[in-house]
Amino acid sequence: MNKIVFYLALLSLGLSFYQVTSATTCTLQSVAWDRPRAGDKDSVKYTVTGSNCAGFQVAINIWEKDLTSDDFIVQNTLTFPANGDSVSAGWYVDASQGGDLTGDNQFFIVAQAGTGTGSQVKSDYLYVAANGSSNGGASINFDVNPKKIPASSTEAMQYTLKVNITNPSSLTTFCGATQGGTTGYFYWNVFQGSKLIRGGNKPIVATQYNLDFTENINLTEGSYPFYAELKCLNNTNIQRSATVNLVVGSGSTGGPGSPGGGGPGAPGGTNQDFSFQIPNPLSGRADTLLDLVNVITTWIFNISIPIAVIFILWAGFLMLTAGATPANFAKGRKILLNVVIGLAIVFIGRGFITLIQSVLELGSPQTTTGTGTSSTKKGPGGVCAKETDCKTGLWCNNTMCQYTDGNTISEPCLTTINCGAGLVCVPSNETIDGRPIGRCRMPN
Repeated sequence: MNKIVFYLALLSLGLSFYQVTSATTCTLQSVAWDRPRAGDKDSVKYTVTGSNCAGFQVAINIWEKDLTSDDFIVQNTLTFPANGDSVSAGWYVDASQGGDLTGDNQFFIVAQAGTGTGSQVKSDYLYVAANGSSNGGASINFDVNPKKIPASSTEAMQYTLKVNITNPSSLTTFCGATQGGTTGYFYWNVFQGSKLIRGGNKPIVATQYNLDFTENINLTEGSYPFYAELKCLNNTNIQRSATVNLVVGSGSTGGPGSPGGGGPGAPGGTNQDFSFQIPNPLSGRADTLLDLVNVITTWIFNISIPIAVIFILWAGFLMLTAGATPANFAKGRKILLNVVIGLAIVFIGRGFITLIQSVLELGSPQTTTGTGTSSTKKGPGGVCAKETDCKTGLWCNNTMCQYTDGNTISEPCLTTINCGAGLVCVPSNETIDGRPIGRCRMPN
């Protein structure tokens, strides 16, 4: 028994010695930003790599370079995973934390293993436009008119979007030129809340861009915020406009005023008219039979999800409460099966319509309107420079023809901006018009 205790004590001492000695074996190799440049208020990522560092802590210190003495910004502590030698974290850029350097702010990271006695590495500089401004002096003049429209009525909205760039070459440096070229590009996007209204990209070659457009809109009563933004192709923020609010409907309803407060009520004895209107879902969108079919499939797609959820809940209720009634359990199972089949039909519906349209138009070039020349118009995923390059019902966004509401599941994309709400662009091995494309998918 004494021997067993003795050997256990030796083993414990050996393990303790191993832990003490191994604490000095973590050797940091690098710390790096995920990009060389960023805009103000961007979320950037940094990664620390090391050797034999599994389970060890590393102290992160972010500094801003100055002419006199560097400014300490923030400290963080990370822990390497038990089965890996790299660890990552994010940082929210604040360009106001600058110093006495002129031009871009320059942030760098000093990472140190352990509690201050381990190896130390330093990152390259992350360049951020000073004082929250964008390189090139880019600014946005954005407006929406009219400012008030009736509820549930299709109205033509005029979007005013003018972009001014004081120094295009500086903005090109900020965003980075395209691979193998000297010209940079920027994205422009117009949003209603989180919904993309329209967007595209432009080469950085001019000081002024007029990007005005008109778009039909149909909203229920309420107040809706609109804004425009500029981004580099690597998703770095350039500039964002002030928010413009659109009032839909009459706003607050009238009624009897309360004594000593509130607004006046409706005059007694007066007739008040209330209008009820069912919006036309085909307004401004269906010019041909195929367009009509496409609008119908889009409408069915939009309402299918909430209907499917209701049936799934009902099926679950029947199955859970079946008890001694097997018929209810079988009924619930049948409902679930029908929901799955229905959703499958809806999801492939638009792709099937696109396939039929492509077959029908095979070998029949269309004539582009207003040009007097004949050329083949592009379907979803085709390369475009303007909206008239695309087939009816599509528009040109990010140099790719897409549906106005964004492409749906399994349809082509270059980036997530080409996909509909809730979808992301996943790379694929396919090409359209000679360039690689991805496919719109549900996020994992």
